[in-house]
Amino acid sequence: MTKLMTHNLELSDARLSQIQTNWLELCCAKDGRTGQLDVECESAQRAILHRYLPAVYRYLVAATHDPNIADDLAQEFAYRFLRGDFRNVQPERGRFRHFLKRSLSNMVKDQFRRRRREPNTLSDAEIESFHDDSLETLDQCFNAAWRRDILARVWDASVECDGTAASFDSAILRLRSEHSGMSSQQFAEVVQLKTDRPMTAVAVRQALHRARQRFSVLLRAEVKQSLCPGATESEIDQEMMDLGLWKYAMPRNP
Repeated sequence: MTKLMTHNLELSDARLSQIQTNWLELCCAKDGRTGQLDVECESAQRAILHRYLPAVYRYLVAATHDPNIADDLAQEFAYRFLRGDFRNVQPERGRFRHFLKRSLSNMVKDQFRRRRREPNTLSDAEIESFHDDSLETLDQCFNAAWRRDILARVWDASVECDGTAASFDSAILRLRSEHSGMSSQQFAEVVQLKTDRPMTAVAVRQALHRARQRFSVLLRAEVKQSLCPGATESEIDQEMMDLGLWKYAMPRNP
């Protein structure tokens, strides 16, 4: 199932776009029923939906093994969200990621039960694939989709920072990932060739350190947005560890 999950995650990329939002917009959408202008509430809801829909969709593809069913469930999720089914979500009750994961898991289970009651709609292999022992794998799938979207947004933010700060942090990180086996001196020569910047082994190590530090800062900011307002540094640390993002973290300034 792991190979299928990876294939489905890659397959779904072509069908999604990513738009930024944050927990404050989630609260805005929730509180819209008590006096906020409808147009503002709708705008906040749609921004949230666009932010989280990529992870939602990739999870549904991997859970159902069928992009068409995933499409239907994703539309149902969007309808429920905009209808206000999530308006009672309280940040202090837990991470929004956990709430979404439970909600989507229930949707998939309901879909499976409906199909199981219909004659000739499920093969024995499909029935076997959704036994309870597969739920841990689906949980990992959701976290993988969530992690992938976080990293994509952080990467976009890093590229944007390069444009405003006239730096080349994202470029040097990408080059390092493509030439991970090189020594510092060899890599310095590659960077100099690709960027037309004079570069020594010492300079390239310093540049990489700065780039990784900035990426770590942007990553923590992105993770924080998916937690409740006022999340502590320890809570951000734990979320990064839970999602397998800790390897990208750099020591924080005291």
